[in-house]
Amino acid sequence: MLNYTDSINSQKPFLKSNQPTVETVNVLLALDDFFSDMSKKVGSNELGDLTKHHNFIYEKELRDCNLDYSLNSLKRIDEWLLTVKKRLPDFTEHRIFSSEYSLHNSSTIEILSYYLGEIIGRARREAPVWYPDARDHCIGDQTALTENMFVEFDSDIQDLCDFFVPKQMIYQALIIVSDDGALQDQTIWQSVLELVPSTILSNTDLNQPLPPVPTMELKFDREIEFANLDRADLAYLQMMPPKWMKDDILYEQINQLAKLYKTGKVVWAHVVQANKMLWSSDQAYSCPAGIVYDPTGRTPVSYLAEIAHELYTFKNTIPDTDDIEILKYAEHITDEHTRMLGFDIPNSITPLPLKSTSLFVWRLHLPNGILQSSFPILISDETAEVTVLPAKFWEQAYYDEWIQDSYFEEDMYYGVRKLYESDNSWKKYEKHLRPQVTELIDDIPSLANKASFNSYKPTSTDMDFVTESIQQNFAEAKQESTSFMKIVIGVIIFIAVLYGFKFFT
Repeated sequence: MLNYTDSINSQKPFLKSNQPTVETVNVLLALDDFFSDMSKKVGSNELGDLTKHHNFIYEKELRDCNLDYSLNSLKRIDEWLLTVKKRLPDFTEHRIFSSEYSLHNSSTIEILSYYLGEIIGRARREAPVWYPDARDHCIGDQTALTENMFVEFDSDIQDLCDFFVPKQMIYQALIIVSDDGALQDQTIWQSVLELVPSTILSNTDLNQPLPPVPTMELKFDREIEFANLDRADLAYLQMMPPKWMKDDILYEQINQLAKLYKTGKVVWAHVVQANKMLWSSDQAYSCPAGIVYDPTGRTPVSYLAEIAHELYTFKNTIPDTDDIEILKYAEHITDEHTRMLGFDIPNSITPLPLKSTSLFVWRLHLPNGILQSSFPILISDETAEVTVLPAKFWEQAYYDEWIQDSYFEEDMYYGVRKLYESDNSWKKYEKHLRPQVTELIDDIPSLANKASFNSYKPTSTDMDFVTESIQQNFAEAKQESTSFMKIVIGVIIFIAVLYGFKFFT
């Protein structure tokens, strides 16, 4: 096995939008930090003395708003902000950023803005993506000289804004109209109403916490991608499990392939460790690997790499901890022959809901058959198994970059199709292939279409690696079939001898 986190390649996104961001991780970590403090049994006198958050004025008041991710919690925030405005009667847009009002620099506004972004995402049923905002924003006629972050949604909701600046929403709710001293009519509650579909609001219990946001999937238009497949892609989508997998729990990944193709969501994964053959073109064997990923899809590759590196440090150690889960993982990663499926990364490593799992890497599903440190995988709510998203479904630019960034340029997808065209060897071994032909065509009818070999422009027309990889598996299947036939013939001969002996006696 070989650790590859020390040479993390800068994976360029194979999507044009809605990528997970480091800022999103920072927001989620800050909120976890805040709510972890809330979960501690701290007396009201002690609560005001918490020093974990720098310059956290009004912390107790903010906690008293009971931020439970219900929509009615926004009304409680409005009530609290009203008391703040009454304490600061001159809190106008002309003075909001002056040194005498330190609220805008405090953790209170930061946490509140993060909470607003996340609760709006929950209400819209869309994962918020956080970005730094270098642009100037105006509050009234004053420029907001403060660090902002904005939230963006990859939205299909018509007539609703797909991005907003939560901090600006808070300031607008705090401002008093300067000409007559009347309180600003626009509250946070009203601002949120403008960002959430009325159909959702009408069917939501305002007192109940909203469910977590759905998985933030990398863009994979299954309907379009599958419609462009043909008969030759059957061979590409199928796997032939090696002989060693027969009694291995990774075999279930093979059984779940059709389900993953049909219902899988695409998220990033990063290697923790992998069989060293996967990094090399010298041997074309498909092998296991251990990865870390975020089933919510909100964690970028850079953060996954940090966690992967930390997990790898447990190798060949007995960690000085009472955490049974960490001890279990250290034992697993040290013994390179064990498997671990859907392991929840302990909270002591990261509060984010990351998982580590073992998977079988089918070399032909990588652009050039050579593993790199991070790649997209298919996950599903219906199974704990995951698999590499076949590279045919990656954006062509990302597919090409993967090959160009490597020392090896052979094109797996082209090679499989070319072999299918020249000599469809797969027919001889259909019973060994997964998913079965009928199972795939039931889910992807276009696979029954006549094959066309003229539309794909390969990165390389070399086919040695593809041929070797396929022939290795076919040879094992042939050997297995031959062994089975030998057993059958042996049984027949034994029965014949037995009957002959009986007849003789």
